[in-house]
Amino acid sequence: MVYALDIQRGGIGGDETVNFVVGRHDTGSACTNGWARPVYDAGEAKLELHDRSVFTRGDTEPSLYTREELFTALWDRITTVLAH
Repeated sequence: MVYALDIQRGGIGGDETVNFVVGRHDTGSACTNGWARPVYDAGEAKLELHDRSVFTRGDTEPSLYTREELFTALWDRITTVLAH
């Protein structure tokens, strides 16, 4: 396996969140690289991402992403890892 991306419902942020596990990891291991919850920002649906290492290393402030922005950021991370 070169790369893995698991997106799971629930996790550290509760049942209303999605949990991200990126990179290589053991199947069944309890780990997280970040979690997100749905929010509305100026009437637009977004995900508030609490990034432990999904895109960066340990941001302390959550970031807001539209679904298009989130997909683009995830795709950029995957292609960057694969290029190395």
